Amino acid sequence: MNIAAIKTQTFEIKIMKSFYKSLSLLVAVAFFTVGALAQGSYKQPPKAVMDVLNAPAPTTTSVSPARDKILLAQPLRYPPIS
Repeated sequence: MNIAAIKTQTFEIKIMKSFYKSLSLLVAVAFFTVGALAQGSYKQPPKAVMDVLNAPAPTTTSVSPARDKILLAQPLRYPPIS
């Protein structure tokens, strides 16, 4: 090997080491930023928003085919999962 090839390889090694240091720093910063943001507790929405969400659903109507009866139904807004 000649001196130019050795200098080129040395320079490439320095660049790769610098790249890996920068990459590991970036990954560490991203990891800790995500961890810091995830530490917050659950926040309740304002009372006005909760009042809208908990308001009773509007009554629905259904007329019979003979048009002599009408059904007034109150839908269940948040049915249970189980």
